[in-house]
Amino acid sequence: MFSYPLLTSGWQLVPGAFDDARLINYILEHGYLYFHHEGTHLSFFNISMFYPAINTLSYSDMLLGGMLIYIPIRELVNNPTTALQAWFIIVCIFNYYSMYLLLHKRFKFNIISSSVGAFIFAFGLPRENQIGHLQLFLQFYMILSILAFTSLSSNKSRLYNNICFLTGIILFALQIYSSFYIGWYMVFGLVNLCIILLLFNETRLKFFNFIIKYKHEIIIYSLLSIILLIPLIKHYLSVGTQFLWIQDDILRTTNIRGIIANRSILDKYIFNNYFNSHFLQNIDDEHIIGIGYITSIIIIISIYLCKNHRKYFVLFLLIVYTLFISKTMNLYLYKIFPGSSAIRSGSRFIFLILPIYSYLIAYFMQNIITSKIFIKTMIFMLIIIEQIAIPYYSWTKQGHLSRLEKYIIPQNCNILYFDINKDNEEIDYCLLELDIMWKLIYTDKYTVNGYSGYEPQHNKGMISPNCTIRIKD
Repeated sequence: MFSYPLLTSGWQLVPGAFDDARLINYILEHGYLYFHHEGTHLSFFNISMFYPAINTLSYSDMLLGGMLIYIPIRELVNNPTTALQAWFIIVCIFNYYSMYLLLHKRFKFNIISSSVGAFIFAFGLPRENQIGHLQLFLQFYMILSILAFTSLSSNKSRLYNNICFLTGIILFALQIYSSFYIGWYMVFGLVNLCIILLLFNETRLKFFNFIIKYKHEIIIYSLLSIILLIPLIKHYLSVGTQFLWIQDDILRTTNIRGIIANRSILDKYIFNNYFNSHFLQNIDDEHIIGIGYITSIIIIISIYLCKNHRKYFVLFLLIVYTLFISKTMNLYLYKIFPGSSAIRSGSRFIFLILPIYSYLIAYFMQNIITSKIFIKTMIFMLIIIEQIAIPYYSWTKQGHLSRLEKYIIPQNCNILYFDINKDNEEIDYCLLELDIMWKLIYTDKYTVNGYSGYEPQHNKGMISPNCTIRIKD
């Protein structure tokens, strides 16, 4: 679904955009170099950019969980971009298999139903639409954490339940250390769920009974989670006070059209390129979260079929969509919910919804009201085919290396500033700054320049004129 351009190009094409994907590759490579204690990569939280700023890794996702996969691959592969390609494929597989385990082992769906649900989670249209942001693919820690927590059972020993708590907390911490967005949505989703459970008599009592039954474990492992997250919180807070991102143009909320629109090849064919292109018109890529017209209908039917849990699904989805579609509500959320100001939601809140979609699709396949194998097979195929879109690949390994070859770095400078004309709209200075970061990654040199989600003010006055390089194109 996602890697055929890579495979058919002889491992030359690389998934994602030339800017953000190379940044993710850079951070992962930093983890590899830190593991080997090489060059300027002697501190995990300090990448050799934005000199003399400290905690420079805190300006982006830390990708710790991604590094745990990348480093073993990098030990076997000499090329960091090839390692990223292999990393991407493995992460996609982990997303699929984690959701399959949750659906099949915990919710007891059969193999086919669990497979379809996992397919939607790992390879659905919302995931394909975010292929330019590879950090958002690191969601399997969240699913495995949910699997661990939902394995708690009164029929099991206390040791077993403690292992479930410990595993869930470690995986939860890894999720936040890997992708702050996904981790934040996980916390927000849990708070949302707890509020909903307290609203209804039939769940309120069960919720309180759970708290009372596991009160000691909840206290102990909540404290453990705080201890595990203290380094991350400390480093994020050290740079977070520099930015005030609660601005109307930064919220980037989606809208109803963004929820419906998608890039499914099947949908474009069915509607003769009109209906879908109409919805895609003037919609930013960040705002498209459609999962397919047929699949959406099936999800709605599945909610109706879930009579015992229908109101919980409807209320959860209603709260999430309201808070992330309405700019006014989104602004209130950003002001009151911790950590909100550090994210720009856009369409990324879909990754809070996607596990629910996966469950509902699996539920539909399990409980479809027909005994005809042909009809079940057709529905199965329609769901799968509707998720097919052309994955976004915009750069190659050779293109990346060719850009780096043109830079000549003076040997007598330990700190360099690349003077880029950012007033020239024809120059993509983000790509130039990434070039610079990659050019210096294996040296003992620092650069004042850098590229990430947030950037400090460049302190170029302290740099010698001999170490200032003018970049025109």
